[in-house]
Amino acid sequence: MLTNGKKLPNLTKIIFSRTAEIFLGTGLPVLGFFCAFNSDTSYADLLLFYPFLILCAWHIIYINDLTFKNYSFSFQKLFTKPNSFFLLLLILGILFRPLLFFLLLFIVLNWDYYSIHGKRNCISGLFCHFLGGTSHFVIGVILAQGRVIGFISCILYFGFAMISGSMHHDSLHVSEDRTHGFNTGAVCYGRKKWWQFSILPMTIAQFFLLFTDTYFSLIFFIAYLLYLFLYLFYISKEKDWGKFRMLSRLLFAGAGIVYLIIKCYF
Repeated sequence: MLTNGKKLPNLTKIIFSRTAEIFLGTGLPVLGFFCAFNSDTSYADLLLFYPFLILCAWHIIYINDLTFKNYSFSFQKLFTKPNSFFLLLLILGILFRPLLFFLLLFIVLNWDYYSIHGKRNCISGLFCHFLGGTSHFVIGVILAQGRVIGFISCILYFGFAMISGSMHHDSLHVSEDRTHGFNTGAVCYGRKKWWQFSILPMTIAQFFLLFTDTYFSLIFFIAYLLYLFLYLFYISKEKDWGKFRMLSRLLFAGAGIVYLIIKCYF
């Protein structure tokens, strides 16, 4: 189907892609919640707070899509605007759990800044992803009433892992970013070189696994080894970099699920 000479993307593909992003964005707080689970933690808190995470992710995607004049980013054309409802709930939430909801507001503002301005500078774009990876995990720890200082290694691990993911994203979308005037690392230094450099923050992240619990470090280090294999396999297959990104997401999502199962039942 064509509209104004442009080919509309497959509706199922858009919904699947955005659903996956919402799942990944809300999955990290859930992982943080179970990592910090203790005698003061209530499952009810997670059940009550999770809808806010969904609305948060929904809002972030909506704002991100509004910054593009491209049908490949047309999520906002398919669904009702979440903004007013989200902001109302956010205000109500601040009245009951101020710290938790101020952090949620920070997460929203961080990703909105990234969508509107962050990609105009390669350093700010990477920093937004670092803040995203760390703050998403932190909010889960706070929700579980855990001590953030006790999970600094996990927090930094996901911060550096998100930088790596950002570099993959920039390399895949270099043409669109250049068209929109964004100065991502891939635009500034070249698509292939930026992709090659993406292994560095993920490798740095492994250092922090040394200071996490045994199950967490073992599971995510195995995930890194599989990630490294995929990276080396796809590095010369530029046309398949999208597959690598998808497999990497599934790999680390799977690692998180395995850890949650072990944490809950063993």
